[in-house]
Amino acid sequence: MNEHIESFPKETHEKDEQKVNALRKILDEKVLKDHKLNIKINKRGHYLEDTYPDASKYRLYHLLIGSTIPADAKETLIFDFEGEDSIEKFIESL
Repeated sequence: MNEHIESFPKETHEKDEQKVNALRKILDEKVLKDHKLNIKINKRGHYLEDTYPDASKYRLYHLLIGSTIPADAKETLIFDFEGEDSIEKFIESL
């Protein structure tokens, strides 16, 4: 787990937001086709929350669970979990 959060350069933030929008579109399209995916997504969110007490510090965690984050916090959030817990990989595998 990352112990500290740092502010990322504006270019990184903008690129991350483009990726978030693309992943949101994938999620929306897949869930519309198969509503049972909501159960799988919900379980993944609970798993991450239980595994990472700081899960709310991750940008893609907010995307996965459908929560809104304050605009001023977006630049300090960690983008994604590493390895097998990557939300980006999870969304792409649905």
